[in-house]
Amino acid sequence: MKNKLIIMVLSIFILFGCDITNKTEVTTSNINIEVVRPISWEEFSTNELQVNLLVVSDQEITKIDLYVDGNLMQTLTEAPFEEIITISDIGTHNFYAIATDNLESSKNSELVNFSIAMPDNEIPSGFIAYPADWSDVVGSFDVFISAEDNIAISQVELYLDGDLYNTTEIYPYQFNIDSTVSTSDNHTIYGKIFDTSNNVNTTQLITFRVNN
Repeated sequence: MKNKLIIMVLSIFILFGCDITNKTEVTTSNINIEVVRPISWEEFSTNELQVNLLVVSDQEITKIDLYVDGNLMQTLTEAPFEEIITISDIGTHNFYAIATDNLESSKNSELVNFSIAMPDNEIPSGFIAYPADWSDVVGSFDVFISAEDNIAISQVELYLDGDLYNTTEIYPYQFNIDSTVSTSDNHTIYGKIFDTSNNVNTTQLITFRVNN
């Protein structure tokens, strides 16, 4: 009789869909992390990398690790997830971030390439190598300008008696002056040296005597 009663009770539970088992709510992680900045192949004109992340998660984000070239640079622990990272080397680099929530689950962002191109503020250097100051010249003679730059020379200009005489972009920076069209007197020359960032430097002033 007792067994029949137990069977009847179980049948009622099954018939009406009653769940007699214990259920525990499952907590899961769902992290989405997006790199807003730097954008792919962005070029920075300073050594400061600007980082901006968009992070959405079902759980509390406890930290975000920021990596440059695979090296951990900084860790963020609270929103907004923005930071400025100082980069020591000029050139191409990559950035990614790893977000971790309170369940110790983590998600990597995409890998983003960027570059650091520091502005070139260094002026070129140079001088007139020939002729020497106070040289005597006859007929046609050459002028040689020595020029150097930390990156590259774009052009060299030669000035005769204060006026632009000629321009060259070809190394060696050589000019030819026909002194027969000048008066038999003292004349001056100097050069202007330009680099590819349009920095400019002026050479020394050379005085020469025409004796035609």
